[in-house]
Amino acid sequence: MRPHRPVVRLLLLVAALLIARQAAADRRVSEEALLFKKLKSGVCTVYSEGGHGSGFLVDGRGIILTNDHVAGGSTRIRVKFDDSTRVEGLLLATDDKKDVAAVLVNPELLFGYAILPLAIPSDSMIFEGERVIAIGSPLNQEKIMTTGIVSKVEPTAIISDVNINHGNSGGPLINLDGSVVAINTFGDFTSQGGPGISGSINIGEAMPVLERARAALDTTKAPAPRRLPLPSRIPFPMDSLRVAAEIEKFDHRPYEVSDRVSTGKFQVVVVTPVYDAWRSWQASVALSKSTKKREAKGGSATSESSDPTKQMKEWMRYVGDDYAPIVTLQMTPKIGQTGGSIFGNILGALATGASGGSSYRGSYRYEFKADFLRAEVTRNDSLAEDFNMFRAMIPSVFASANWNGDYAMEDQARTGIMQCDPMMFAPENGVPPVIHVKVYSVEKPDKPYEFDLPQKTVQRVWDDFAAWRTISSTGITAGTH
Repeated sequence: MRPHRPVVRLLLLVAALLIARQAAADRRVSEEALLFKKLKSGVCTVYSEGGHGSGFLVDGRGIILTNDHVAGGSTRIRVKFDDSTRVEGLLLATDDKKDVAAVLVNPELLFGYAILPLAIPSDSMIFEGERVIAIGSPLNQEKIMTTGIVSKVEPTAIISDVNINHGNSGGPLINLDGSVVAINTFGDFTSQGGPGISGSINIGEAMPVLERARAALDTTKAPAPRRLPLPSRIPFPMDSLRVAAEIEKFDHRPYEVSDRVSTGKFQVVVVTPVYDAWRSWQASVALSKSTKKREAKGGSATSESSDPTKQMKEWMRYVGDDYAPIVTLQMTPKIGQTGGSIFGNILGALATGASGGSSYRGSYRYEFKADFLRAEVTRNDSLAEDFNMFRAMIPSVFASANWNGDYAMEDQARTGIMQCDPMMFAPENGVPPVIHVKVYSVEKPDKPYEFDLPQKTVQRVWDDFAAWRTISSTGITAGTH
């Protein structure tokens, strides 16, 4: 007698489940994967005025180890553990020669986060040929694990082939016992290709800094136990960026604040994802046109090779993750002639005129007129909390000449980057808010340059986020990629 079809199906289903269960039982998860799962919650991203790096929790009282070049000398530190916990940090102790720093966060906010055990410094702590893992926040990623082999053990450093990129600095190098043996610091990659090598500071080098940090706990007040705001995880809709990028007569004037109001010695620009997409794509189009001209001269132009409209779809597909729903204030020091250059050229021109000369050929020397220190933004007289604030050193070196004179500049200064919540620009009862900005310079730390963002700027920023607000309120993300 043949069994009924439902019975056969049931038997097949039971057999499939038993096979799957056995396969799962036979599957072996690597030691590296298990360690990563166990320890990754204690690894964090450390933000300072100079940028960001990685760090890791080593003490339940809130001490984090990182590199000095990540947090050292910074008076404004922010620490992010995950998408729900971003907190204030305070520099406890540092050693710039060993490139080690200890940062304090409030321990009340760290329940459930792993404390990474430190290896006891010794000759047997790590051996050449051992496997190790690194955890950190390279580039624009967070809590990324890479693995490798220890190549060389030095008294103060461990050399390995673990992949370490910008942002990994300050993260832990961990042996397969689950102990931190070093602090990741640099990657050395050659232009000839190959994986390169990575260097990490032996954990023994960090012990004096950690001891000083622990000693300072009794007299140091921890930062406030509050979670700081985080950017929305809802992505900016790609359709809006695509439409903006294709507009030839895009009105970019509202974003260029310094062209509309006095901003002192800083050139101020407000950047939204829409404006950033437009200017990036227009630059790409301009380059494509130049390429197409050369192709046409050589008779090698094709419809696919340099047609920007055909590249739009792929371009938007790959750059989408770079356009987070944030508003960025860029504050760049202005450039002008040095005082000596102005005075010398005035005297030279007067002397030429007095001697009956027909023309004066000047020598012009330029410099940055300011150096960014920090910024504050208020909305309707209430201090607005930013997401992040960075200072980046920008050099400018040039020399040129024409029949009018010689022109040269050799200087560097810091530019400021402040990332804000787009909701800061939300109107109240249909009226745009007053966004007041104070920009402080290194040379005049107590006398900021103050100005209000033009209302057209505030309104344009709010309008740029219309599509994003729609998907944020509905939770619908279709069409964003």
